[in-house]
Amino acid sequence: MPLAPPTTAYDLELLKHPPARGADNHHGWCYGLPPGIAESQWPLSPFDGFPMQPCFTLRLPEQYRARGSQFVALTMFADQQHDEPREVAAVAAYLNAETVERPADPALIPYWNYRQNRHPMEFRMKDIIEHNFAAIWLTEAEFAGPLCQPPRFADNPLLQNRPMPPWLEKGSARAAFDLHVGAYESIEEIAPKYWYRLFGHVPEIGHVAYAIGMAVRAGDPNVGRPPRDPVLHPDELGAYVPPHTNDAER
Repeated sequence: MPLAPPTTAYDLELLKHPPARGADNHHGWCYGLPPGIAESQWPLSPFDGFPMQPCFTLRLPEQYRARGSQFVALTMFADQQHDEPREVAAVAAYLNAETVERPADPALIPYWNYRQNRHPMEFRMKDIIEHNFAAIWLTEAEFAGPLCQPPRFADNPLLQNRPMPPWLEKGSARAAFDLHVGAYESIEEIAPKYWYRLFGHVPEIGHVAYAIGMAVRAGDPNVGRPPRDPVLHPDELGAYVPPHTNDAER
């Protein structure tokens, strides 16, 4: 049975403290590590073979549980966002091939293991510039489960000539901060910058998570409507009200 369109919209906010896992107002976290999956299920980049970067884990309101009431949360991953990763041809060819046979090359075994153990609720997608993303629907037990450490491929000969994604060494929050803030000599110098104000401090090195706050958004004209872009979907806007237009200001 198709899920009815939601009737309530929500605002999400990155909070400046760790998530209070198990609390009544626990909605998930940004950065950090994913819960409830095995290391062998961690999504791998089909482009360069490294583990994909964790983005967020979000417990969804009931109206947004599109895969059934038993799947209460989403954990999201992306290809490294700090630069344009270079393709590792052997890995890309294997991960994008239809074959399920065990590869003869030992360096491809970790990728074979991933394909054999892929989470049954993992879904893949690409954005308009061909960046890869993966999302895994989680049950309540998985959402409350232990955090998963990323697989380590540092000794894989296929990747030895490739730089390690910064998030693997620093954690996603610190890697994002360093990317956008760059070099600095004092806190006073960076205090006015958006990324410092976002966190309220310099994120520690490590897989640090920041809680997600959720609040009902009143008066949203687009609640229950799929988003549409006036440029990409000029003939499919329907009743959707694009932001930053005269209609949106009324």
